[in-house]
Amino acid sequence: MQQTFAINTGNPQTDAQQLAYYQQQYIAQGLQLQVVPQPTGGFICTVVNPAAPPAAAGYPAAPAGAAA
Repeated sequence: MQQTFAINTGNPQTDAQQLAYYQQQYIAQGLQLQVVPQPTGGFICTVVNPAAPPAAAGYPAAPAGAAA
């Protein structure tokens, strides 16, 4: 599972509060939140399941719901 989303409310304090909230929520679920600050403000966040093995090089991951 990998999900990417942006936090950019236009207010740096609100962005930081939302980031802290999401970090707590995803950590509680055993997931990791990778955060990249944006030069114009806000953050790009990617939720990563550390237990999921990465896709092998040259072989894209199967789409969700695809038969194995």
